[in-house]
Amino acid sequence: MNINHIILSGREILTEESGYSLLKDNAYRMMWFSSASSVLINIWKSGTIAMNTYEFMNETHALVQSLFTHKPNYMITDHREFYMRIQDEHKAFTSYQLSPVIHKSGLKRVGIILNDNLSFMADVEELIEAGDNTASVTPLQIQKFSTLHDALRWK
Repeated sequence: MNINHIILSGREILTEESGYSLLKDNAYRMMWFSSASSVLINIWKSGTIAMNTYEFMNETHALVQSLFTHKPNYMITDHREFYMRIQDEHKAFTSYQLSPVIHKSGLKRVGIILNDNLSFMADVEELIEAGDNTASVTPLQIQKFSTLHDALRWK
């Protein structure tokens, strides 16, 4: 797997020269895809601190749509700059409406990159576990990482 990337503001950022196509870049996230390695990478941005529930749902739907459009085997989602406080309604939305769809998309592995914020990590882990409890066509492997580099090296 090609793991060339650059460092920007202390974070790894993929480049198109490394074989990744930029699918989305807005105030809340960047999304990249590599057809050669069948990887979809979702990198949340610090703008998520101002994201509301409606925008969270729209961004999550866009992620699921990208899973069905590009059909990756592996998804990496980087939550190190995801600052929106996760509420019960977000957990319920993810657990009952989106997690089953993600599990049926053909995705085989998910790498989650977390920051050092312990309360946030607990929120994200709850969302992951909620997804694990849904019926899946194939088992979904989930692994936590601290860097994009490590997540890209997971085989």
